[in-house]
Amino acid sequence: MFDQLLNIVKDQFQNNPQVSTEIPEQQHEGVQQEVTHSIIDGLKSRLTGGGIGDLAAMFGGNASGASQEISSSISGGLLNNLANKFGLPQGAISAIAGSVLPGILQKFITKTNDPDDLSITPESVLNQLSDGKTKGMDINGALNAIKEGNPSTPQAGELLSKLGF
Repeated sequence: MFDQLLNIVKDQFQNNPQVSTEIPEQQHEGVQQEVTHSIIDGLKSRLTGGGIGDLAAMFGGNASGASQEISSSISGGLLNNLANKFGLPQGAISAIAGSVLPGILQKFITKTNDPDDLSITPESVLNQLSDGKTKGMDINGALNAIKEGNPSTPQAGELLSKLGF
């Protein structure tokens, strides 16, 4: 998952000239890796903090609302890290918060939900975020049940149990 997300991050940075020009060339790779790690850590925090509903919405077709909420929860810590670790100028930090991060999440969600692209799936993402606890489960069935407000189905119950809820 890290490599797929890192590729999305790199593409998004290349497509945003304000960010590319304001970050010194020798810091590009470090900044991109920091963004990638922050997104993964933010998704893990969301999952372990009871945000399974947001992830269910994200992987179930209601990506925009979930994406905005997740982006907001990730951006504070990420932007602090970028300022402290890399000394990035305010213009670059604002561009990352305003367009780069939401764009990355939207592309990540689209790629994850694309049935023709099996390089990253909701199953693989949740398995990675849960440190392997969801391997072999019917993730789509569980997420659909949670998204529809029916967490008492066997699939949803198994998922919630394995995640410690």
